[in-house]
Amino acid sequence: MALMSLLSRQIWRPITSTLYFPVGPGTGFLYLVNLYFLYQYSSRLETGAFDGRPADYMFMLLFNWICIVITGLMMDMQLLMIPLIMSVLYVWAQLNRDMIVSFWFGTRFKACYLPWVILGFNYIIGGSVVNELIGNLVGHLYFFLMFKYPMDLGGRAFLSTPQFLTSIRCFPTDVEVCLDLGFLRAGDQPPRSKQEVVVVVAAAVEEDVITGVKGFDWAMTEAF
Repeated sequence: MALMSLLSRQIWRPITSTLYFPVGPGTGFLYLVNLYFLYQYSSRLETGAFDGRPADYMFMLLFNWICIVITGLMMDMQLLMIPLIMSVLYVWAQLNRDMIVSFWFGTRFKACYLPWVILGFNYIIGGSVVNELIGNLVGHLYFFLMFKYPMDLGGRAFLSTPQFLTSIRCFPTDVEVCLDLGFLRAGDQPPRSKQEVVVVVAAAVEEDVITGVKGFDWAMTEAF
């Protein structure tokens, strides 16, 4: 049915099937739990592994979404929100695999087991594991191709952020922001973290690179 909808030019279906979730007496709690997972682990990725690299984070979402849409067409899946959320959570769990996380009822374990614990938990409250399993597999595919294979196994890098994403002004890197505001000169060593961005700003002020140094508002550094 999903494939037939796409073939009948209902091209919005892949987007609406990702954003829509049928909330009812039997699914409301599952919906709230997955929204919590999305907020919690998506924000941790944005401020952690993808800190200062919004275009790379957007590419991860696009790659996972495209893989999930293709899988959904092959398996005639109607709803794709949970697989996308689980794929994001899986990437975070693998990048922080040795971190100890807390779950329901005070249970504690390594982050690498979290996606599979959630799979079992959602099975108990929802009765199915297909969505969670597909999300975990897609997340593993991205993590393997982007991080595991090229970095740990010394293989070829099959994935890279497309140029059109890095060129969009909506996704500037920390380096581009520093260059635009005059905090960094071309050829300078780029900052590798938020803390280094603040150091660059402080050094620029100290060297009188910014006009109006005496009236500089240090609250601007909070934007980084």
